[in-house]
Amino acid sequence: MVKYLLRLGEITLKADQTRRKFLARLISNLEKSFIKEGAENFKIENNWSRIFVKTDSPMAHKIFSTTFGLISFSEVTELEFKTLGKRILGDSF
Repeated sequence: MVKYLLRLGEITLKADQTRRKFLARLISNLEKSFIKEGAENFKIENNWSRIFVKTDSPMAHKIFSTTFGLISFSEVTELEFKTLGKRILGDSF
């Protein structure tokens, strides 16, 4: 499956309550679009200012480019870091 990062437009400028409603509608629209295109295997993650979608649908680019509220999207690669939690500068802090 491919993972995509979806960037939001003016939704990020809205007050919290309004933003929640708009995000819920946007996610609902994405789900409906994937189902309409016959995509059965997809997962949508809401991270407040960005949305991540995992899918193997060949129609993903079309869906993202025609969904109101999205300003851009990119294919991303997840990396697992083994040293991210370790201190780089030693114990001087």
